[in-house]
Amino acid sequence: MPNINKGAATSGTPLITNKQAASSATNLTTLASLPTGNDIPVGTEAYTSDQGPVWWSGSNWGVGGLRIQTAPDGISITPSAAYDQVNQTNTQVAGTLTINNPTQIPTDGQRMTLRITSTNVQTYSWGTAYHGSTTAALPTTSSGSGAHDYIGLIYNSLSLQWDYVADVAGF
Repeated sequence: MPNINKGAATSGTPLITNKQAASSATNLTTLASLPTGNDIPVGTEAYTSDQGPVWWSGSNWGVGGLRIQTAPDGISITPSAAYDQVNQTNTQVAGTLTINNPTQIPTDGQRMTLRITSTNVQTYSWGTAYHGSTTAALPTTSSGSGAHDYIGLIYNSLSLQWDYVADVAGF
């Protein structure tokens, strides 16, 4: 089990206590009496740690209030609105990376960040739930060369779409 240290998961001795499992959509405040309003997905386990609220879901750690989804390497990503950040390390040959519409029901104003690390340049194909503005179109390609690209989105319940608000590429 990872050691939760300053918001980063590393191997070592765990500093986690107070394990409790979520059997329904659960608020961490009610689950483990933690000072946060973030929900954790069904089937996850919540802990208190020296760094604040922590939860585990399969291969995904959420630390200090940030819910992180790890998307598998592949030609598509299907984000879940149950998470704040979706990370993918993409080692596919140059081609198209499809960003599917998210699963789960988001709330108005909810934010999501995509962090895509691609070995080769990928051309993005966006689902219908995403849209750019009149002054900023959705990104069209990843950086490639193993660089991290961040794409910021905010859910708009009036249009039922994720508004593209920012991207910073090439880290």
